Amino acid sequence: METQLAVSVIIPTYNREAELKQTLSHLLEQTTRQFEIIVVDNSSVDNTAGMVASMAEHTEIPIRYFVKPPNGPASARNLGLANRKAPKVLFLDSDVNLKQDWIATALQFMQARPDATGVGGAVIYDFDRQRVNAFGGDIGFFGFAWDLCENVSIDTLTEPEQRIWINCSAMLVNADALEQVGAFDERYFYGYEDSDIGWKLNIAGYSVWVHPELHAYHKVQAQPGEANGIIVRHYCKNRLASLIQNAQAPALLARLFLYLSFSLIDLVVKPYRLAKLSALGWNILQLPTTWSQRKHIQALRKVDDDAIFSLGEKRWLPPTPLNGQRRRPVELEGAESTAPTSKADDRV
Repeated sequence: METQLAVSVIIPTYNREAELKQTLSHLLEQTTRQFEIIVVDNSSVDNTAGMVASMAEHTEIPIRYFVKPPNGPASARNLGLANRKAPKVLFLDSDVNLKQDWIATALQFMQARPDATGVGGAVIYDFDRQRVNAFGGDIGFFGFAWDLCENVSIDTLTEPEQRIWINCSAMLVNADALEQVGAFDERYFYGYEDSDIGWKLNIAGYSVWVHPELHAYHKVQAQPGEANGIIVRHYCKNRLASLIQNAQAPALLARLFLYLSFSLIDLVVKPYRLAKLSALGWNILQLPTTWSQRKHIQALRKVDDDAIFSLGEKRWLPPTPLNGQRRRPVELEGAESTAPTSKADDRV
């Protein structure tokens, strides 16, 4: 008898054949079989397609494969969402390995808490499995977003907690709630798409949680790579667009004034000036679209921002700014050396 699907696992990828093979192998060892896998390939030039086809031939778990233009993980996740066959979707990055009972534990948690729209867990550094990469995320007054509990010991995480947002490295969520708030903003390309969707879900009255027993191992290097102007631009443009869309009306002007004042100082004293100016220009050109999306999400508002931000640390800025840096993926043995350098972006 055919197993009823509870979860569609959606994996964006780009030139990560070796890493994706590990991710799929760990998925196929999950204790529950009530899921399908949707791989969305941003036009890889390595042997990702052949590897996925080979794995699909040797498992009873349905694996579907889609190819799209290389325009980032947000659009890849939306493509997977549009083609799902299950009521819940698990967004999983192609450099993440899940603990064997991750899906079963997440489903049990959501069944026990009908108010929980989404759940993630502890994203743990694969190079040090006692050290946390993220346990949900926070958003500051300016719209800056950051991972919570970064670098703490995994042993300190003992209870489920409600969060503003969950890292899309591994996040299970009800698909209909995502679709109601408009899914991922495909203009973002890289960065802030997960904090943006978490903020929107909270605005609409949904709750997202993190559970300490949901372990996801993130295969990145121990030290952040050098800052990159392209990434800085995406961070800056997406952060401002998210702030304009989501911030509640009474405080929006104050938030924008302070954000732009901060950005002016940052522009003067820190590098990547052209990238930051380009991000501001992009937001000016995109303002009609951003404002239209703002009207949609604000019409859904059921929860005030004060209540939403009470779920975080109530900081204005991240405790440890990365200034455009991000941790690079580990180069696995067997990875294609002919792939373009953009494969180093950890979630493209």
